[in-house]
Amino acid sequence: MTCSPFRIFGFAALMYFTSFFIAHDIYAQSKRQRVEWEKAERIAQRSSMRFASDGGAKVAAHESDSLALVMFYRALGGSVFWSNDTGWLQSPVSDWHGITLDAEGRVTHIDLPGNTLLGEFPSELGELTHLRVLSVADNIISGVIPESVGRLDSLRTFSAWANILQGPLPMSLANLRELRDLLLFLNRIDGEIPSELGQLVRLKRLWLDFNRFTGMIPAELSRLEELTELFLDVNQLQGEIPVELSRLPKLISLYVGYNDLTGPIPTELGNISTLENFLAAGNQHTGQIPAELSKPPLLTKLLLSHNLLSGTIPPEIAGLAFLTTLEVASNQLSGPVPDYLGAIANLRILDLSNNAFAGDIPGSLGVANGLTHMNLAGNQLTGELPGSFNRLNRMQVLDLSGNRLTGSIDVIYAMIRLRELNLRGNSFAGSLLRGFAYMPTLSIVDLGENMLEGALDELFSVPTSIQQLRLDENQLSGVVPEGITQSGLLWKVELQGNQLEGFPDVTVLSMLDSLDVSSNRLTFADLVQNAPIAAKGQFRYAPQDSVKTILTRNAGEIVFTVHGHAPGNQYQWYRDGTAIDGADSDTLRVDAMSDRATYHVEINNGLLPDLTLISRKTDSHGTPTFVDSAAPTPHEFALHQSYPNPFANEAIIAFAVATTSDVRLTLYNVLGQQISTLVDQSLGPGEHEVILDGRRLVPGAYFYRLQAGSQSATRMLSVVR
Repeated sequence: MTCSPFRIFGFAALMYFTSFFIAHDIYAQSKRQRVEWEKAERIAQRSSMRFASDGGAKVAAHESDSLALVMFYRALGGSVFWSNDTGWLQSPVSDWHGITLDAEGRVTHIDLPGNTLLGEFPSELGELTHLRVLSVADNIISGVIPESVGRLDSLRTFSAWANILQGPLPMSLANLRELRDLLLFLNRIDGEIPSELGQLVRLKRLWLDFNRFTGMIPAELSRLEELTELFLDVNQLQGEIPVELSRLPKLISLYVGYNDLTGPIPTELGNISTLENFLAAGNQHTGQIPAELSKPPLLTKLLLSHNLLSGTIPPEIAGLAFLTTLEVASNQLSGPVPDYLGAIANLRILDLSNNAFAGDIPGSLGVANGLTHMNLAGNQLTGELPGSFNRLNRMQVLDLSGNRLTGSIDVIYAMIRLRELNLRGNSFAGSLLRGFAYMPTLSIVDLGENMLEGALDELFSVPTSIQQLRLDENQLSGVVPEGITQSGLLWKVELQGNQLEGFPDVTVLSMLDSLDVSSNRLTFADLVQNAPIAAKGQFRYAPQDSVKTILTRNAGEIVFTVHGHAPGNQYQWYRDGTAIDGADSDTLRVDAMSDRATYHVEINNGLLPDLTLISRKTDSHGTPTFVDSAAPTPHEFALHQSYPNPFANEAIIAFAVATTSDVRLTLYNVLGQQISTLVDQSLGPGEHEVILDGRRLVPGAYFYRLQAGSQSATRMLSVVR
């Protein structure tokens, strides 16, 4: 009997070099993802905004206003593109869709958001001098905002976000002294932000986010004493955050992130007592996180990710009773993860990823049982998961990837609301438990590049909601159970780099279009049946480890047999590396009296052209897997020296047991710490061997210990590079 080879992973060095080379890509990708998420969230929130009118008067429209509306209709493609132009040019103006008149027949409201307006603003727009609301968001209006808009001195709301407006803002906007809302989010407006906007002293909301503004943030904006929302993020602004903004007495939301801003975050911003949301992420801010940001008593969101901030998180932050979101990812923060973060009673989202936090995860985080999102990925955290994590039963997204965490993942199973789980690139060990099957909303699971072992039976004991499953580069073994075919939402499965020895037909999974089972121990019988997946998506299956060869010795011949036959298999046997003519089946018979030689077989199949299966070379005078004889051959307990020794890549550890026993073969480092269990199963009497993959072991000396019943033995081996 031949035991399955067992890979040993030493991920500390691997993760160090991997993070060094791809850190910039991870940073850029996470930054883009956050920006896209912000954009989508704001579109969803702002799309529900409406500017109510009083219903309007049913009177004849003023002639100049009527003419201006006709030019507006024609310039913006009314008769061709508008999704709703009811009444326009056909009925009295008071019946035109989106138009409101006052008692004197003057136009007060143009309310046409999401109506497929296509074209440029006509200059005649400036003739509507009684207009109070111009709401044309979410259309396809291009060109510049005309200077004539500055004549709309009754205008209170100018909402033109989510269009494709270009060019600089006209200086004439400073004339709109009644303006409360200037909402130009998500356009292509460029140039500098006019300092003259500081003259709009009644302005409450200024949305210039997601444009192409350059230059510095005008300090004159500090004159807008009624301002509650200032959105300047996702532009190309430079310089420092003006200290003068701290004078805005009613400011609730300050968003200046994802620009090219530099310098420290002004401590004076803590003086804005009304501040609830502060975003300065995605800049190049330096220095430490100001402790003064703990002063606004209603602060709810503190978003400082993707900067150059250093130090740690000020303990004063723990005093923010209403803080729900703390994001400081991708900075240069260091030291232990502050244990006082667990004292923030209302904290829901905590993102400390891609910093240099080290040490154990504090158990106090388990006290923050309101957490729904926790991201500690890409740090230098060590130790096991705190037992207190079993209290985090509201957790929806958990990312601890790219650390040096160890131990089991059992506490995760208490997170019954979990949707996304990422533990990739740690050193978690132990078996997968049935807990995953009882997380009703779990959709993304990434446990790749750990040291998890055992079979997958528990994971698929009942149908799951998992859509993406990544278990690659672990030590999983056995047969993938048929239960996987009951998980009808699966569309991506990555199981490469394990020791799996059987795989079912998963083509019944209608949504599955990405399957990677390469670098396992599968045969064409497992793989050919799944070949149709390649036609609709991605199917990676090569390479596979050597197939098993069964050696049977009879009275007059030696029989070599490989299992896993599939339709279309093509066999070729070799003797001492030379092809044997006519040896083209799954069985080879050799005269027992022939000279000693080594034999192996190569298997191909036209349905999977990228794969050639090669069996391990088997000595014709070696110990047979099965002996066809009435008298059993006696055996003695023995642990042989690994060969070769020292070794760089692979070594064979051979051993023998005298009787059927529970056998355990374990690898230790020179400190006596267990590295891995190579064999843990019941074996029959006779010779056995295991292949140790040392390619990810740190060079040095190791011990391997064999236990079979009451007998034991220990030997030493060395890994060199």
